[in-house]
Amino acid sequence: TQSTWGLYEEFQIPEFLEKQNMVTDVVEAEAWQCSSCTVFNPVDTGTCQVCGTLGGASIWECPQCTFRNPAGEASCSICSYNVGGRLTCPPGYWACAAESGGCTKFNIDSLYYCESCDRARPD
Repeated sequence: TQSTWGLYEEFQIPEFLEKQNMVTDVVEAEAWQCSSCTVFNPVDTGTCQVCGTLGGASIWECPQCTFRNPAGEASCSICSYNVGGRLTCPPGYWACAAESGGCTKFNIDSLYYCESCDRARPD
């Protein structure tokens, strides 16, 4: 009798599957795949042709939290990191300056002292 393992050793990938994978590689190089509906779209389009989700060159993925932001946004809508992976102070806030012994917390503009470490606003 032949063992079950012997059956797996004899298994070969059919030739048509190998060709199918090659076609997928070409499609992916010439298109971007929508994160919502998985349709492949032309590289030169900024929104999915089926569901309208932003994609392609019209978005950038945050290096900190991987959220997909519109290309026009300078910093991530979720974590405030920028395209280069640096934390940026969002509009309407000030950063407690680490250079002067601060804690780097973002405080709302209406506060004169940091909520965390009580350092004065740098301006």
